[in-house]
Amino acid sequence: MTIIGGGVIGVEFAAIFSAFGTKVTVVEAAERIVPSEDEAASQALAKSLKRRGVELHAGTKVEQVSFANGQFQVSASANGKSNEHMSEELLVAVGRVPSLGGLEELGLRMNGRFVWVNDRLETSLPNVYAIGDLIGGYQLAHAASAEGLVAAANAAGKQEKVDYRIVPRCIYTHPEIASVGMTEREAKNSGVAVKVQTYSLRGNGKAISMGETDGFVKVIADEKYGEILGVTMVGPHVTEMITTASAFMHLEGTVSEWAQLIHPHPTVSESFYETVNGWLGMGVHH
Repeated sequence: MTIIGGGVIGVEFAAIFSAFGTKVTVVEAAERIVPSEDEAASQALAKSLKRRGVELHAGTKVEQVSFANGQFQVSASANGKSNEHMSEELLVAVGRVPSLGGLEELGLRMNGRFVWVNDRLETSLPNVYAIGDLIGGYQLAHAASAEGLVAAANAAGKQEKVDYRIVPRCIYTHPEIASVGMTEREAKNSGVAVKVQTYSLRGNGKAISMGETDGFVKVIADEKYGEILGVTMVGPHVTEMITTASAFMHLEGTVSEWAQLIHPHPTVSESFYETVNGWLGMGVHH
């Protein structure tokens, strides 16, 4: 199988089919897979996929696709050099476009290929609201659900907004990736003085006992007050744990407050404890 697109959907299906024994090749135009996520997370996932036999071609632009004799031929180029990828199956995972059928007569204001909405999710037509993939942004089921609740409340006369700052992002690969808030690069480019602390799961007892130490927890916080600005996690069950980070950000929690929280042992989640204490210069198991 050749997968065009190394974003979230592309890498998830690469992980699925490689686990079934399929020989998978991923072709991604950006310089790395899952380019919207933290660079360290991207590198960790790439390492794991390669170890599982997945062939990754980042920085590679697809020029042409053809089908003959039961084989797909993907012609691509990277750094001025052409390459060909042959496979029995082809999966195109280069993003989604909204289905706008039936909306033409409404004359809605558009934002590129998406429907424009204000911060209350109201379209250019008064009392008409739009949510989810239709409006772009986070194309995630839980984001659309949150938007639906806010839109319904506003349609009923309230004045609510979605806090997109705390929308968790989950990638269901092996290892899993989960994040919320800013990536390290975004934080450092924001103009705010930030401090970043990373803790490797090689020092986590539960991860060691599970044989899944290929991962880390990264906490990004405001250097002056210690307010949590972003968290990225790679490892087992991290998609289940990212809500803890979202909760701290929602409540404007600090690393000092998080460091005082007692975490159960042995758990992967106690890596949070190690990371924030490391941020404070008081790490125990680094």
